Amino acid sequence: MKKILFALTVLVSLAACTKHDPFDNLKGGEVWILSKYAADDVEEFSSSQVTFLSKDMQFRTDETFYSHSELKKDGLLDSAVKGSDGNYYRMPTSGELMMAFPQIDRDNLPPGFNASSLLIFSWSPFEGGRYSYKETACLDNKDDYTADESGEVISGDSEFYFAEDYEDDNPDVFPIFALRFKGTSQYAAYRYELCEVRPAEDNFRAVYGLKLRAKWLKSADTTTKMSDITNEDYWKDCLELIFKIEGYLGEDGYFNSYDGRLMSSTLDKYYEEDYVPVVAAYSMNEAGLQTDYNGDIFKYSLRLLKCHSDGSL
Repeated sequence: MKKILFALTVLVSLAACTKHDPFDNLKGGEVWILSKYAADDVEEFSSSQVTFLSKDMQFRTDETFYSHSELKKDGLLDSAVKGSDGNYYRMPTSGELMMAFPQIDRDNLPPGFNASSLLIFSWSPFEGGRYSYKETACLDNKDDYTADESGEVISGDSEFYFAEDYEDDNPDVFPIFALRFKGTSQYAAYRYELCEVRPAEDNFRAVYGLKLRAKWLKSADTTTKMSDITNEDYWKDCLELIFKIEGYLGEDGYFNSYDGRLMSSTLDKYYEEDYVPVVAAYSMNEAGLQTDYNGDIFKYSLRLLKCHSDGSL
């Protein structure tokens, strides 16, 4: 608990990445899905327009959060909508959201692991801070919005390194490095860490976030090692996404401001109950993809994918 509370005040350096061109080595027709994510969360999403949150916005309004049921009612789960910047955007499926947030493999975990997410920033549940497993992402939905296992599927080995011995000014939190989806078109190096997005000012509290840096790698690459991507110089040229931790709306209004949720368009079975949305959950302690029994009634943030007018990437 002490470590989690300490993490609430953590400040991780926001050293900027220069632009990383993800398409320099992609084959014709391939798309690096992670590079298609919008730079910020949605402010307004309707059948006629998409606008995104201003970087200067001091606090979120209720209208910037969305429930799965209202998105379905408005026909927005799989619709491509033209944004204020002239580009088209749509919601990600659970498989596409997995490109940013890994999902726990419950059949491949060490004894005693009881966290709800794989990425844990204050302690490592794995021996030596290392963990490997095969990730499988269904990129398409069926007509009922469940994952389509007969559609396009990305499956590859992934390895994670929880850098508890990383030398920085925040001993109670650390970055997590990963090489994900090896041997596929989505193979990439990842670096996850907590960061301060905006310091406390006047009557506004500080805003923290999850910073994801990534570099696309050739599917045939067998030379990039974990020792390479834990080097600080490796990240001078990369893609960077920041997911601000700004809470969500429950049935009784705004709460839990040190948690964040991103909605996908996909539904999954929650134990023996009804199908519920698959979401990305992230906080000052952990992050990952999970099913959410509140996702059909609670309202969460949206991070859209840039796409063509027909919804294809």
